[in-house]
Amino acid sequence: MKLEDYLKFAFDVKENKRFKYKIIGTFDRYRDVGKLGDTNILEHVNKGADIFDYIYFFDNETVKIYEPSEFFVLSNEPIVYKFNNDKINVKTSITKLETYIKGYGKKKTKKETKNYNPIKTSDLKLKGKFDEKGTYSTEEKGAYYTVTLNAKWGNETLEFKMKRGKLGGIISVYIDNKKVDDFSTYSNSAKTDTIILTNTLSKGKHTIKVKFDGGDDSVDYDGKSPVMYIGGEKSTIFNQTAKITGADIYHTYAEYQSPLYDDFTPRQAKTVYDDNAETEEELKAILKEKIHDEPDVEVSTNYIGYDTIKENSKVRLIHRPMNFNTEVNVVKLTRKHPELHEPTEIDFGNSKVNILKLQQI
Repeated sequence: MKLEDYLKFAFDVKENKRFKYKIIGTFDRYRDVGKLGDTNILEHVNKGADIFDYIYFFDNETVKIYEPSEFFVLSNEPIVYKFNNDKINVKTSITKLETYIKGYGKKKTKKETKNYNPIKTSDLKLKGKFDEKGTYSTEEKGAYYTVTLNAKWGNETLEFKMKRGKLGGIISVYIDNKKVDDFSTYSNSAKTDTIILTNTLSKGKHTIKVKFDGGDDSVDYDGKSPVMYIGGEKSTIFNQTAKITGADIYHTYAEYQSPLYDDFTPRQAKTVYDDNAETEEELKAILKEKIHDEPDVEVSTNYIGYDTIKENSKVRLIHRPMNFNTEVNVVKLTRKHPELHEPTEIDFGNSKVNILKLQQI
């Protein structure tokens, strides 16, 4: 589900006559949102922040939904130790650190895997003398037909629709020049049997050959010539179904290990499912974005400058004794009453969780 549809689910209902929303930024990806309908608007918006990675603010009765890059604005003035601040506290946490993540892309549909490649009579290459009127057939011993098909997924079942009748003889079937078996196509009445030629057709191209070996010695043809039947021009002769399990259910699968993987006990992130990802490269990029593989750093400091620091400020923090020179996001802002003449207290952080706490301040 896309973000717009997710928000409409809670806002565009007759019970909501008060709140509306506004999206600032771009949210194109589909996300798995799970079960909907058991939450109020505030809970729905809060849940969505975890799913879609947005930041939200209640501006009176309008909920503003921000893409993080649209929310934070770089402050004109850096905070420099001993210049416009005189104390700093730093806390580092690895409690929520993740070093490994796996994910699955778009799921294969039944249409893509079940009877997905019907081979018809008109697709076959005939070798020998065949009667191509009505039901294709041949009386010529040694005549055969072939077809090359592509198994897209591997571990596939190959079905053969074998036509039978009163003049049916013996046929032999081959896959990639290896004989599968001999079959009698005699039947007292016209019928078509489904024969499973293999349940383990490997991924890739395969050539199927069906050859007429003559009459069935156990059948009295009453002076008539035995034949090999094929089927009508539009009849399906072969078809394939893939038996897929585990990661094979999806078009793509990817794993990602953080550069910190060997430095910490392996910590696995929540598995990602993204129907937009159709290649391993696309999926791996999403995994790198999702994994929380940096320690959470929380910085508390004071500010005695004159530039206005806001709740959505991004500030360059410079503290040479502690070797800090980086951009950090405001996660908490405490301004004292002007008559107290006390500096503003600011908390910064690099954690996505801290950023999302902004709406609670």
